[in-house]
Amino acid sequence: MGSHRRALAALGSLALIFGAVSAAGVSAAPRVAAREAAASSLAIPVQPIGHAGRWLTDRSGRVLLIHGVNVSMKGDVEQSRAYSFGADDAAFLASLGLNAIRLTVERYDIEPTPGHFDLTYLHFVRSLVATLDHYGVMTLIDFHQDEFGPVFHDNGFPAWMTSTGGLPNDYQLGFPYQYVANPATNRAFDTLWNNGADSRGKPLWADDAQILQRTATALHKTRGVLGYEIINEPWPGSQYASCLVPAVGCPSFDEGPLSRYYATMDAAIRGVDTGHLVFYEPLVTFDYGIPTSVTPPPNDSRLAFAFHDYPLCTFGYNAGLPPLFDTECGIESGVALNNALSHVSAHPDALINDEFGAGAPPSSITKSVNLYDSKMIPWMFWSYQELVGITSTGAYPTSPAAAPLLGTASALARPYPQLVAGTPTGYGYDPMSHVFTASYSTAKANRHGRFGPNAISQFEVPKPAYPHGYDVSVTGGAVVSGDGDPVLLVAANPGARVVSVKVTPAG
Repeated sequence: MGSHRRALAALGSLALIFGAVSAAGVSAAPRVAAREAAASSLAIPVQPIGHAGRWLTDRSGRVLLIHGVNVSMKGDVEQSRAYSFGADDAAFLASLGLNAIRLTVERYDIEPTPGHFDLTYLHFVRSLVATLDHYGVMTLIDFHQDEFGPVFHDNGFPAWMTSTGGLPNDYQLGFPYQYVANPATNRAFDTLWNNGADSRGKPLWADDAQILQRTATALHKTRGVLGYEIINEPWPGSQYASCLVPAVGCPSFDEGPLSRYYATMDAAIRGVDTGHLVFYEPLVTFDYGIPTSVTPPPNDSRLAFAFHDYPLCTFGYNAGLPPLFDTECGIESGVALNNALSHVSAHPDALINDEFGAGAPPSSITKSVNLYDSKMIPWMFWSYQELVGITSTGAYPTSPAAAPLLGTASALARPYPQLVAGTPTGYGYDPMSHVFTASYSTAKANRHGRFGPNAISQFEVPKPAYPHGYDVSVTGGAVVSGDGDPVLLVAANPGARVVSVKVTPAG
Protein backbone atom coordinates (compact mmCIF):
# COMPACT_ATOMS: atom_id res chain seq x y z
CA MET A 1 0.00 0.00 0.00
CA GLY A 2 1.00 3.62 -0.39
CA SER A 3 2.33 6.08 2.14
CA HIS A 4 -1.15 7.46 2.93
CA ARG A 5 -2.49 4.17 4.30
CA ARG A 6 0.92 3.30 5.76
CA ALA A 7 0.86 6.52 7.78
CA LEU A 8 -2.65 5.81 9.03
CA ALA A 9 -1.66 2.36 10.19
CA ALA A 10 1.48 3.64 11.89
CA LEU A 11 -0.37 6.40 13.72
CA GLY A 12 -2.98 3.91 14.89
CA SER A 13 -0.31 1.58 16.23
CA LEU A 14 1.60 4.32 18.02
CA ALA A 15 -1.60 5.60 19.58
CA LEU A 16 -2.16 2.23 21.19
CA ILE A 17 1.25 2.22 22.82
CA PHE A 18 0.18 5.28 24.83
CA GLY A 19 -3.58 4.79 24.99
CA ALA A 20 -6.32 2.26 25.55
CA VAL A 21 -8.59 0.49 23.10
CA SER A 22 -11.86 -1.29 23.88
CA ALA A 23 -11.97 -4.88 22.63
CA ALA A 24 -14.51 -7.37 23.95
CA GLY A 25 -13.35 -10.81 25.02
CA VAL A 26 -9.63 -9.92 25.06
CA SER A 27 -7.34 -10.32 28.05
CA ALA A 28 -4.58 -7.86 28.94
CA ALA A 29 -1.64 -10.10 27.99
CA PRO A 30 -2.73 -10.74 24.38
CA ARG A 31 -3.49 -7.06 24.03
CA VAL A 32 0.08 -6.12 24.98
CA ALA A 33 1.46 -8.70 22.56
CA ALA A 34 -0.78 -7.35 19.82
CA ARG A 35 0.42 -3.81 20.40
CA GLU A 36 4.04 -4.94 20.10
CA ALA A 37 3.19 -6.77 16.90
CA ALA A 38 1.48 -3.71 15.44
CA ALA A 39 4.57 -1.58 15.97
CA SER A 40 6.64 -3.84 13.71
CA SER A 41 4.13 -5.69 11.52
CA LEU A 42 1.61 -3.28 10.02
CA ALA A 43 -1.19 -4.48 7.77
CA ILE A 44 0.33 -3.37 4.49
CA PRO A 45 -0.14 -5.74 1.51
CA VAL A 46 3.19 -7.03 0.32
CA GLN A 47 3.29 -6.73 -3.46
CA PRO A 48 3.02 -8.22 -5.99
CA ILE A 49 -0.45 -9.62 -5.42
CA GLY A 50 -1.00 -13.33 -6.06
CA HIS A 51 -3.72 -15.75 -5.09
CA ALA A 52 -4.57 -18.92 -3.18
CA GLY A 53 -7.46 -20.54 -5.01
CA ARG A 54 -10.28 -18.02 -5.36
CA TRP A 55 -8.68 -15.58 -2.92
CA LEU A 56 -6.40 -12.73 -3.91
CA THR A 57 -3.42 -12.70 -1.55
CA ASP A 58 -0.44 -10.55 -0.82
CA ARG A 59 3.05 -12.05 -0.85
CA SER A 60 2.80 -12.96 2.85
CA GLY A 61 -0.31 -15.04 2.14
CA ARG A 62 -2.90 -12.69 3.63
CA VAL A 63 -6.21 -12.51 1.75
CA LEU A 64 -6.79 -9.23 -0.08
CA LEU A 65 -10.38 -8.19 -0.74
CA ILE A 66 -11.15 -5.48 -3.28
CA HIS A 67 -13.77 -2.75 -3.17
CA GLY A 68 -13.08 -0.46 -6.09
CA VAL A 69 -14.25 1.48 -9.12
CA ASN A 70 -13.53 1.60 -12.83
CA VAL A 71 -11.84 4.71 -14.17
CA SER A 72 -12.78 5.09 -17.82
CA MET A 73 -10.37 6.99 -20.03
CA LYS A 74 -11.80 6.05 -23.38
CA GLY A 75 -10.88 8.27 -26.28
CA ASP A 76 -7.73 9.22 -28.12
CA VAL A 77 -4.40 9.96 -26.46
CA GLU A 78 -5.00 13.69 -26.07
CA GLN A 79 -8.40 13.10 -24.47
CA SER A 80 -6.85 10.62 -22.03
CA ARG A 81 -4.16 13.09 -21.03
CA ALA A 82 -6.74 15.86 -20.66
CA TYR A 83 -8.53 14.06 -17.83
CA SER A 84 -7.82 15.84 -14.59
CA PHE A 85 -7.82 12.60 -12.59
CA GLY A 86 -4.99 12.86 -10.10
CA ALA A 87 -3.94 12.95 -6.47
CA ASP A 88 -7.15 14.56 -5.19
CA ASP A 89 -9.21 11.84 -6.86
CA ALA A 90 -6.98 9.12 -5.42
CA ALA A 91 -7.35 10.66 -1.96
CA PHE A 92 -11.12 10.82 -2.45
CA LEU A 93 -11.26 7.11 -3.33
CA ALA A 94 -9.15 6.25 -0.28
CA SER A 95 -11.51 8.30 1.93
CA LEU A 96 -14.37 6.08 0.76
CA GLY A 97 -12.41 3.00 1.77
CA LEU A 98 -11.88 1.93 -1.85
CA ASN A 99 -8.57 0.22 -2.51
CA ALA A 100 -8.39 -0.39 -6.28
CA ILE A 101 -9.35 0.94 -9.68
CA ARG A 102 -9.74 -0.78 -13.02
CA LEU A 103 -8.16 1.62 -15.49
CA THR A 104 -9.19 1.46 -19.13
CA VAL A 105 -6.24 1.59 -21.50
CA GLU A 106 -6.82 1.59 -25.23
CA ARG A 107 -4.95 -0.37 -27.87
CA TYR A 108 -5.25 2.52 -30.32
CA ASP A 109 -3.53 4.79 -27.80
CA ILE A 110 -0.69 2.32 -27.25
CA GLU A 111 -0.07 1.60 -30.97
CA PRO A 112 -1.94 4.30 -32.92
CA THR A 113 -0.30 3.35 -36.22
CA PRO A 114 1.35 0.06 -37.18
CA GLY A 115 4.74 -0.29 -35.52
CA HIS A 116 4.54 3.04 -33.64
CA PHE A 117 4.17 2.68 -29.87
CA ASP A 118 3.32 5.82 -27.93
CA LEU A 119 5.79 5.68 -25.04
CA THR A 120 4.54 9.02 -23.74
CA TYR A 121 1.08 7.52 -23.27
CA LEU A 122 2.55 4.53 -21.44
CA HIS A 123 4.51 6.92 -19.20
CA PHE A 124 1.23 8.73 -18.47
CA VAL A 125 -0.33 5.43 -17.39
CA ARG A 126 2.68 4.53 -15.25
CA SER A 127 2.61 7.92 -13.52
CA LEU A 128 -1.09 7.54 -12.77
CA VAL A 129 -0.50 4.09 -11.25
CA ALA A 130 2.22 5.56 -9.04
CA THR A 131 -0.04 8.39 -7.87
CA LEU A 132 -2.79 5.96 -6.95
CA ASP A 133 -0.35 3.68 -5.14
CA HIS A 134 0.76 6.62 -2.98
CA TYR A 135 -2.77 6.70 -1.59
CA GLY A 136 -3.06 2.93 -1.17
CA VAL A 137 -5.12 2.38 -4.33
CA MET A 138 -3.99 -0.42 -6.66
CA THR A 139 -4.57 -0.42 -10.44
CA LEU A 140 -5.86 -3.20 -12.66
CA ILE A 141 -4.76 -2.46 -16.24
CA ASP A 142 -7.83 -3.14 -18.39
CA PHE A 143 -7.22 -3.54 -22.13
CA HIS A 144 -10.69 -2.29 -22.89
CA GLN A 145 -12.94 -2.62 -25.90
CA ASP A 146 -16.59 -1.88 -26.59
CA GLU A 147 -17.98 -2.82 -30.00
CA PHE A 148 -14.42 -3.52 -31.18
CA GLY A 149 -13.17 0.01 -31.80
CA PRO A 150 -13.46 3.51 -33.26
CA VAL A 151 -14.39 2.25 -36.73
CA PHE A 152 -17.74 1.56 -35.04
CA HIS A 153 -17.70 4.81 -33.06
CA ASP A 154 -16.50 3.12 -29.89
CA ASN A 155 -13.22 2.07 -28.27
CA GLY A 156 -10.67 -0.73 -28.40
CA PHE A 157 -8.80 -1.93 -31.46
CA PRO A 158 -7.29 0.64 -33.85
CA ALA A 159 -8.64 1.03 -37.36
CA TRP A 160 -5.63 -0.72 -38.85
CA MET A 161 -6.55 -3.85 -36.86
CA THR A 162 -10.20 -3.71 -37.92
CA SER A 163 -11.56 -5.68 -40.88
CA THR A 164 -15.18 -5.14 -41.94
CA GLY A 165 -14.92 -7.29 -45.06
CA GLY A 166 -16.85 -4.59 -46.88
CA LEU A 167 -20.01 -5.40 -44.93
CA PRO A 168 -22.47 -2.60 -44.05
CA ASN A 169 -21.29 -0.59 -41.08
CA ASP A 170 -24.61 0.34 -39.48
CA TYR A 171 -23.42 2.10 -36.35
CA GLN A 172 -26.49 4.28 -35.88
CA LEU A 173 -28.06 2.02 -33.30
CA GLY A 174 -25.33 2.68 -30.75
CA PHE A 175 -24.08 0.66 -27.79
CA PRO A 176 -24.77 -2.20 -27.13
CA TYR A 177 -27.09 -2.94 -30.06
CA GLN A 178 -24.34 -2.98 -32.66
CA TYR A 179 -23.29 -6.35 -31.29
CA VAL A 180 -26.36 -7.98 -32.81
CA ALA A 181 -27.34 -5.49 -35.51
CA ASN A 182 -24.12 -4.36 -37.21
CA PRO A 183 -22.72 -6.91 -39.72
CA ALA A 184 -19.41 -5.05 -39.96
CA THR A 185 -18.85 -5.20 -36.19
CA ASN A 186 -19.41 -8.96 -36.16
CA ARG A 187 -17.06 -9.42 -39.12
CA ALA A 188 -14.32 -7.58 -37.20
CA PHE A 189 -14.74 -9.96 -34.26
CA ASP A 190 -14.81 -12.98 -36.59
CA THR A 191 -11.52 -11.86 -38.10
CA LEU A 192 -9.99 -11.44 -34.65
CA TRP A 193 -11.01 -14.88 -33.38
CA ASN A 194 -9.82 -16.50 -36.60
CA ASN A 195 -6.46 -14.71 -36.21
CA GLY A 196 -6.98 -12.97 -39.53
CA ALA A 197 -4.81 -10.25 -40.99
CA ASP A 198 -4.41 -6.58 -40.19
CA SER A 199 -4.09 -3.90 -42.85
CA ARG A 200 -0.50 -5.02 -43.53
CA GLY A 201 -1.32 -8.70 -43.77
CA LYS A 202 0.16 -9.47 -40.32
CA PRO A 203 -1.76 -11.83 -37.97
CA LEU A 204 -3.95 -9.92 -35.53
CA TRP A 205 -2.89 -12.03 -32.57
CA ALA A 206 0.74 -11.08 -33.17
CA ASP A 207 -0.31 -7.41 -33.21
CA ASP A 208 -2.28 -7.73 -30.00
CA ALA A 209 0.41 -9.74 -28.24
CA GLN A 210 2.91 -6.99 -28.99
CA ILE A 211 0.59 -4.28 -27.64
CA LEU A 212 0.08 -6.18 -24.38
CA GLN A 213 3.76 -7.00 -24.09
CA ARG A 214 4.87 -3.40 -24.64
CA THR A 215 2.49 -2.28 -21.90
CA ALA A 216 3.69 -4.94 -19.46
CA THR A 217 7.29 -3.97 -20.24
CA ALA A 218 6.51 -0.38 -19.25
CA LEU A 219 4.73 -1.37 -16.03
CA HIS A 220 6.27 -4.57 -14.73
CA LYS A 221 8.46 -2.79 -12.16
CA THR A 222 5.78 -0.27 -11.12
CA ARG A 223 4.40 -0.54 -7.60
CA GLY A 224 0.64 -0.60 -7.36
CA VAL A 225 -0.13 -2.74 -10.42
CA LEU A 226 -2.76 -5.32 -9.49
CA GLY A 227 -2.50 -7.08 -12.85
CA TYR A 228 -3.45 -7.02 -16.52
CA GLU A 229 -6.90 -7.83 -17.93
CA ILE A 230 -6.48 -9.14 -21.48
CA ILE A 231 -9.76 -7.96 -23.01
CA ASN A 232 -12.98 -6.44 -21.78
CA GLU A 233 -16.25 -8.26 -22.52
CA PRO A 234 -15.24 -10.46 -25.46
CA TRP A 235 -17.99 -10.96 -28.03
CA PRO A 236 -18.16 -14.13 -30.19
CA GLY A 237 -18.95 -12.34 -33.45
CA SER A 238 -21.46 -13.57 -36.00
CA GLN A 239 -21.97 -16.88 -34.17
CA TYR A 240 -23.38 -15.08 -31.13
CA ALA A 241 -26.79 -16.78 -31.41
CA SER A 242 -25.21 -20.17 -30.68
CA CYS A 243 -23.71 -18.72 -27.48
CA LEU A 244 -27.06 -17.62 -26.02
CA VAL A 245 -28.25 -21.12 -25.09
CA PRO A 246 -29.33 -21.00 -21.40
CA ALA A 247 -27.36 -23.23 -19.03
CA VAL A 248 -25.08 -24.30 -21.91
CA GLY A 249 -23.48 -21.38 -23.74
CA CYS A 250 -21.10 -22.26 -26.57
CA PRO A 251 -18.39 -24.66 -25.34
CA SER A 252 -16.87 -25.07 -28.79
CA PHE A 253 -16.10 -21.35 -29.05
CA ASP A 254 -15.03 -21.00 -25.41
CA GLU A 255 -12.70 -23.97 -25.49
CA GLY A 256 -11.49 -23.17 -29.02
CA PRO A 257 -10.76 -19.63 -30.30
CA LEU A 258 -11.33 -17.79 -27.01
CA SER A 259 -9.07 -20.07 -24.96
CA ARG A 260 -6.36 -20.16 -27.65
CA TYR A 261 -6.42 -16.36 -27.83
CA TYR A 262 -6.03 -16.08 -24.06
CA ALA A 263 -3.14 -18.54 -24.07
CA THR A 264 -1.35 -16.48 -26.73
CA MET A 265 -1.84 -13.15 -24.94
CA ASP A 266 -0.87 -14.61 -21.56
CA ALA A 267 2.36 -15.97 -23.01
CA ALA A 268 3.18 -12.53 -24.43
CA ILE A 269 2.72 -10.85 -21.04
CA ARG A 270 4.66 -13.58 -19.26
CA GLY A 271 7.55 -12.98 -21.63
CA VAL A 272 8.26 -9.72 -19.77
CA ASP A 273 6.29 -9.90 -16.50
CA THR A 274 6.04 -13.07 -14.42
CA GLY A 275 5.05 -11.35 -11.20
CA HIS A 276 1.70 -9.67 -11.72
CA LEU A 277 -1.62 -11.43 -12.16
CA VAL A 278 -3.23 -11.89 -15.56
CA PHE A 279 -7.02 -11.56 -15.63
CA TYR A 280 -9.25 -13.26 -18.21
CA GLU A 281 -13.00 -12.91 -18.80
CA PRO A 282 -15.82 -15.09 -20.10
CA LEU A 283 -17.96 -13.94 -23.01
CA VAL A 284 -20.21 -10.99 -22.24
CA THR A 285 -23.16 -13.43 -22.39
CA PHE A 286 -22.00 -14.60 -18.94
CA ASP A 287 -23.73 -11.49 -17.56
CA TYR A 288 -27.09 -13.01 -18.43
CA GLY A 289 -26.62 -16.22 -16.49
CA ILE A 290 -25.09 -18.21 -19.35
CA PRO A 291 -22.13 -20.30 -18.12
CA THR A 292 -18.65 -20.34 -19.62
CA SER A 293 -16.43 -23.18 -20.76
CA VAL A 294 -13.34 -21.04 -21.25
CA THR A 295 -10.08 -22.78 -20.38
CA PRO A 296 -7.54 -20.73 -18.42
CA PRO A 297 -4.16 -20.10 -20.08
CA PRO A 298 -1.99 -23.18 -19.45
CA ASN A 299 1.13 -23.33 -17.30
CA ASP A 300 0.32 -20.13 -15.43
CA SER A 301 -0.42 -20.24 -11.72
CA ARG A 302 -0.98 -16.48 -11.40
CA LEU A 303 -4.39 -16.03 -13.02
CA ALA A 304 -7.66 -14.35 -12.05
CA PHE A 305 -11.15 -14.92 -13.46
CA ALA A 306 -12.93 -11.57 -13.90
CA PHE A 307 -16.63 -11.41 -14.66
CA HIS A 308 -19.29 -8.70 -14.88
CA ASP A 309 -22.78 -8.48 -13.47
CA TYR A 310 -25.21 -6.77 -15.84
CA PRO A 311 -28.41 -8.83 -15.84
CA LEU A 312 -30.80 -8.19 -18.70
CA CYS A 313 -33.24 -6.43 -16.40
CA THR A 314 -30.76 -3.59 -15.90
CA PHE A 315 -31.48 -2.35 -19.41
CA GLY A 316 -34.62 -0.94 -17.84
CA TYR A 317 -32.59 1.63 -15.89
CA ASN A 318 -31.78 3.64 -18.98
CA ALA A 319 -35.37 3.34 -20.14
CA GLY A 320 -36.59 4.93 -16.93
CA LEU A 321 -38.22 1.78 -15.58
CA PRO A 322 -38.26 1.18 -11.81
CA PRO A 323 -35.50 -1.02 -10.34
CA LEU A 324 -36.43 -4.71 -10.34
CA PHE A 325 -33.50 -6.02 -8.31
CA ASP A 326 -35.55 -7.88 -5.73
CA THR A 327 -37.13 -10.04 -8.41
CA GLU A 328 -35.65 -10.41 -11.88
CA CYS A 329 -32.31 -8.69 -11.27
CA GLY A 330 -31.63 -10.47 -8.01
CA ILE A 331 -32.34 -13.85 -9.57
CA GLU A 332 -30.23 -13.18 -12.65
CA SER A 333 -27.31 -11.84 -10.61
CA GLY A 334 -27.43 -14.83 -8.32
CA VAL A 335 -27.11 -17.19 -11.30
CA ALA A 336 -24.10 -15.29 -12.68
CA LEU A 337 -22.36 -15.23 -9.29
CA ASN A 338 -22.95 -18.95 -8.76
CA ASN A 339 -21.60 -19.66 -12.25
CA ALA A 340 -18.48 -17.64 -11.36
CA LEU A 341 -17.98 -19.55 -8.13
CA SER A 342 -18.42 -22.82 -10.02
CA HIS A 343 -15.78 -21.80 -12.54
CA VAL A 344 -13.11 -21.05 -9.93
CA SER A 345 -14.03 -24.25 -8.12
CA ALA A 346 -13.15 -26.18 -11.28
CA HIS A 347 -10.24 -23.87 -12.16
CA PRO A 348 -8.70 -22.55 -8.92
CA ASP A 349 -7.97 -19.01 -10.12
CA ALA A 350 -8.63 -15.81 -8.19
CA LEU A 351 -12.15 -14.39 -8.51
CA ILE A 352 -13.36 -10.82 -8.94
CA ASN A 353 -16.46 -9.06 -10.26
CA ASP A 354 -14.72 -6.08 -11.80
CA GLU A 355 -17.66 -4.31 -13.43
CA PHE A 356 -21.24 -3.69 -12.39
CA GLY A 357 -23.72 -0.93 -11.70
CA ALA A 358 -23.57 1.29 -14.79
CA GLY A 359 -26.65 3.51 -14.74
CA ALA A 360 -28.11 1.90 -11.63
CA PRO A 361 -29.64 4.04 -8.86
CA PRO A 362 -27.96 4.01 -5.42
CA SER A 363 -30.65 1.71 -3.97
CA SER A 364 -29.86 -0.98 -6.54
CA ILE A 365 -26.12 -0.50 -6.11
CA THR A 366 -26.54 -1.11 -2.38
CA LYS A 367 -28.44 -4.33 -3.02
CA SER A 368 -25.79 -5.47 -5.47
CA VAL A 369 -22.86 -4.92 -3.12
CA ASN A 370 -24.81 -6.55 -0.29
CA LEU A 371 -25.12 -9.63 -2.51
CA TYR A 372 -21.44 -9.64 -3.51
CA ASP A 373 -20.28 -9.24 0.08
CA SER A 374 -22.55 -12.06 1.22
CA LYS A 375 -20.66 -14.33 -1.19
CA MET A 376 -17.30 -12.71 -0.30
CA ILE A 377 -16.67 -11.71 -3.93
CA PRO A 378 -14.45 -8.65 -4.55
CA TRP A 379 -16.08 -5.95 -6.70
CA MET A 380 -15.42 -2.83 -8.77
CA PHE A 381 -18.16 -0.36 -9.67
CA TRP A 382 -18.60 1.23 -13.11
CA SER A 383 -17.56 3.95 -12.99
CA TYR A 384 -15.76 6.85 -11.36
CA GLN A 385 -17.57 9.21 -13.74
CA GLU A 386 -20.87 8.10 -12.23
CA LEU A 387 -19.41 8.51 -8.77
CA VAL A 388 -18.33 12.14 -9.08
CA GLY A 389 -19.78 13.35 -12.38
CA ILE A 390 -17.78 14.88 -15.22
CA THR A 391 -17.63 18.33 -16.73
CA SER A 392 -19.10 19.32 -20.06
CA THR A 393 -15.64 18.93 -21.61
CA GLY A 394 -15.37 15.32 -20.44
CA ALA A 395 -12.86 16.07 -17.67
CA TYR A 396 -13.27 15.20 -14.02
CA PRO A 397 -14.21 17.93 -11.54
CA THR A 398 -11.21 19.86 -10.28
CA SER A 399 -12.26 18.85 -6.78
CA PRO A 400 -13.96 15.53 -5.96
CA ALA A 401 -15.48 17.31 -2.96
CA ALA A 402 -17.91 18.83 -5.47
CA ALA A 403 -19.19 15.37 -6.43
CA PRO A 404 -22.90 15.64 -7.20
CA LEU A 405 -23.77 11.94 -6.85
CA LEU A 406 -23.33 11.59 -3.13
CA GLY A 407 -25.88 8.77 -2.99
CA THR A 408 -23.67 6.61 -5.19
CA ALA A 409 -20.62 7.40 -3.07
CA SER A 410 -22.53 6.48 0.09
CA ALA A 411 -23.60 3.18 -1.45
CA LEU A 412 -19.98 2.23 -2.06
CA ALA A 413 -18.43 3.60 1.15
CA ARG A 414 -18.93 0.58 3.40
CA PRO A 415 -16.74 -1.33 5.83
CA TYR A 416 -15.09 -4.58 4.75
CA PRO A 417 -12.10 -6.76 5.59
CA GLN A 418 -9.46 -5.50 3.20
CA LEU A 419 -6.53 -7.66 4.32
CA VAL A 420 -7.07 -10.86 6.31
CA ALA A 421 -4.39 -12.80 8.16
CA GLY A 422 -6.28 -16.01 7.55
CA THR A 423 -9.29 -17.01 5.47
CA PRO A 424 -12.57 -15.04 5.49
CA THR A 425 -15.58 -17.04 6.64
CA GLY A 426 -18.18 -14.30 6.27
CA TYR A 427 -18.75 -10.57 6.37
CA GLY A 428 -21.56 -8.11 5.78
CA TYR A 429 -22.79 -4.61 6.40
CA ASP A 430 -26.31 -3.40 7.09
CA PRO A 431 -26.54 0.14 5.67
CA MET A 432 -29.71 0.81 7.69
CA SER A 433 -28.31 0.01 11.15
CA HIS A 434 -24.68 0.62 10.12
CA VAL A 435 -23.67 -2.63 11.79
CA PHE A 436 -20.75 -4.49 10.25
CA THR A 437 -19.79 -8.03 11.19
CA ALA A 438 -16.96 -10.21 9.95
CA SER A 439 -15.26 -13.42 10.89
CA TYR A 440 -12.18 -15.22 9.68
CA SER A 441 -10.23 -18.34 10.38
CA THR A 442 -6.56 -17.95 11.18
CA ALA A 443 -5.89 -20.83 8.77
CA LYS A 444 -3.95 -19.68 5.72
CA ALA A 445 -5.86 -19.55 2.45
CA ASN A 446 -3.27 -21.83 0.84
CA ARG A 447 -4.12 -24.45 3.52
CA HIS A 448 -0.56 -24.61 4.79
CA GLY A 449 -0.67 -23.79 8.49
CA ARG A 450 -2.05 -20.82 10.41
CA PHE A 451 -1.11 -17.22 11.00
CA GLY A 452 0.33 -16.44 14.41
CA PRO A 453 -0.79 -13.70 16.82
CA ASN A 454 1.65 -11.21 15.30
CA ALA A 455 -0.19 -11.14 11.97
CA ILE A 456 -2.40 -8.09 11.47
CA SER A 457 -5.74 -8.02 9.67
CA GLN A 458 -6.95 -4.72 8.25
CA PHE A 459 -10.56 -3.55 7.99
CA GLU A 460 -11.66 -0.49 6.09
CA VAL A 461 -14.12 1.57 8.18
CA PRO A 462 -14.69 4.66 5.99
CA LYS A 463 -15.84 7.83 7.68
CA PRO A 464 -18.91 8.28 5.39
CA ALA A 465 -20.32 5.07 6.90
CA TYR A 466 -19.57 6.23 10.46
CA PRO A 467 -19.53 10.06 10.42
CA HIS A 468 -19.70 10.22 14.23
CA GLY A 469 -17.22 7.45 14.91
CA TYR A 470 -17.66 3.79 15.68
CA ASP A 471 -17.34 1.23 18.45
CA VAL A 472 -15.72 -2.15 17.87
CA SER A 473 -15.75 -5.47 19.69
CA VAL A 474 -13.50 -8.40 18.89
CA THR A 475 -13.66 -12.01 19.96
CA GLY A 476 -10.51 -14.06 19.57
CA GLY A 477 -8.31 -11.03 18.92
CA ALA A 478 -7.30 -7.51 19.87
CA VAL A 479 -7.80 -4.12 18.28
CA VAL A 480 -4.39 -2.55 17.65
CA SER A 481 -5.40 0.71 15.98
CA GLY A 482 -6.57 3.98 17.44
CA ASP A 483 -10.15 4.86 18.36
CA GLY A 484 -12.12 5.80 15.26
CA ASP A 485 -9.31 5.21 12.79
CA PRO A 486 -10.66 4.65 9.25
CA VAL A 487 -8.25 1.71 9.08
CA LEU A 488 -9.09 -0.79 11.82
CA LEU A 489 -6.26 -3.19 12.68
CA VAL A 490 -6.89 -6.48 14.49
CA ALA A 491 -4.43 -9.09 15.73
CA ALA A 492 -5.51 -12.62 16.65
CA ASN A 493 -4.98 -13.86 20.18
CA PRO A 494 -2.35 -16.57 20.66
CA GLY A 495 -3.90 -19.90 19.77
CA ALA A 496 -7.06 -18.37 18.28
CA ARG A 497 -8.58 -20.34 15.44
CA VAL A 498 -11.41 -17.91 14.63
CA VAL A 499 -11.62 -14.15 15.03
CA SER A 500 -14.91 -12.23 14.98
CA VAL A 501 -15.28 -8.48 14.59
CA LYS A 502 -18.34 -6.28 15.08
CA VAL A 503 -18.47 -2.55 14.31
CA THR A 504 -21.39 -0.34 15.36
CA PRO A 505 -21.99 3.42 15.34
CA ALA A 506 -20.38 5.19 18.28
CA GLY A 507 -22.55 5.25 21.36
